[in-house]
Amino acid sequence: MSGLRSNRAWFLELEAEYSVSHLQFLERSSNRELERILRAKKNTTAGNKGKIRCLACGHILTNEQERQSVDGAHIHTFSNPHGIVYIIACYGDVPGCTYIGSETEHWTWFEGYVWQIALCAGCRIHIGWAFRQSDDRFHGLVRNRLCFDH
Repeated sequence: MSGLRSNRAWFLELEAEYSVSHLQFLERSSNRELERILRAKKNTTAGNKGKIRCLACGHILTNEQERQSVDGAHIHTFSNPHGIVYIIACYGDVPGCTYIGSETEHWTWFEGYVWQIALCAGCRIHIGWAFRQSDDRFHGLVRNRLCFDH
């Protein structure tokens, strides 16, 4: 057990890279998960610049070229019916996602759009939502569940 790093040691190393909300997510993570996140962050290469990854597993979700504005903004803050507040960023195509549940318009954050839960295809953590209105489709990804390659 003495060879394992404490969660606090991981937090100190990751602190410069992630916001407080990321650290709150990481507090519940094991050393193995923290090591995988740090390794994914360190292994980014010039060819990966602009990639957007799942913070939990490092799976590539999309890239910065898919960034888009919806209702005049890229970033939105919403709360669900349970009062949980989400800060989401909007992207067009997100090939690194998979989806669960049926599309619904109940409690939609974007008028006229139906939504569906989006999961990371790598680890199946809830990563955001897909929104659709006719042929118009975009994704709202939860900001504090993303890692950005710069």
